Amino acid sequence: MIIKNLTQEQVKTIYNNHMVNDFPASELKPLSMILKGMEKKIFECLGYVDEESGEILAYAVFVKNGNDYLFDYLAVISDSRNSGIGSSFLKQIAEHYKQADSVIGEVEDPVFAKDDEEKNLQERRIGFYKRNGYIDTNVRVKLFGVDFKVFEMNLGRKHSEEEIKQLYKSHYKKILPIFLYWRSVKIKK
Repeated sequence: MIIKNLTQEQVKTIYNNHMVNDFPASELKPLSMILKGMEKKIFECLGYVDEESGEILAYAVFVKNGNDYLFDYLAVISDSRNSGIGSSFLKQIAEHYKQADSVIGEVEDPVFAKDDEEKNLQERRIGFYKRNGYIDTNVRVKLFGVDFKVFEMNLGRKHSEEEIKQLYKSHYKKILPIFLYWRSVKIKK
């Protein structure tokens, strides 16, 4: 398996066939926003590709802001789940971004789950990231009404909570119109 930068056509296919099912509508950015961001080099979309077949087994979308990255989406294609592909992909992503200044991402906060099933799923996701070297930054946010914990990829240096908050704000100010940023991005104290 190798990591490849995805083309806009590949992103369109993944979005329409997978992302709309893999993520709640409340968390999914419009496809047009991702494609425009790719053109402006703000969004970086990666695929985890089987070298022999060329099949994309997993995908990730990052917001790029200088040498800092926000892990926006990660999913394994449904037919490849529960096979170790996700962990393998995360290891390759860590290698891919080893020269980055930071890589942060958000995971739904199970404290705010609507039921036990949702809470268990969110706790499993958090466990997955922790097992794969991600660090809970203790920063909590509310993004478009959804509560998240912010995690940081372990690149051998840990940022302070204040640095993480500033990085987080910087990423969203880069991709959202300012009125939408102020209305939709809340950093908790």
